[in-house]
Amino acid sequence: MEARTQGALPDAEPLARDVQRRAVEDGAEVLALHTAESMVGARALYDRLGFQRVPDLDADLRNYLGSCGQGPVPALAYIRPLTPAGVDAASHVDEELAS
Repeated sequence: MEARTQGALPDAEPLARDVQRRAVEDGAEVLALHTAESMVGARALYDRLGFQRVPDLDADLRNYLGSCGQGPVPALAYIRPLTPAGVDAASHVDEELAS
């Protein structure tokens, strides 16, 4: 458990790369995920893997986690285009959020 509090687990990067590889093999154009604000190691990993922050897609999970009244529980959104079409899709997300 201590490794989790100090950053991403040692096997996290190979696992994340394998997920990306499998997504490409399955024809996915984009990967999207949310992570906790406090997960600094995971956030650094996503940055290294080419994920981009999409703050407009952040979510507040307090209602889902049963912690109402204790303040927001932010989940930070990330997106990673996997194909040229995915790059286009990601840019359309940015455009739609800007309008």
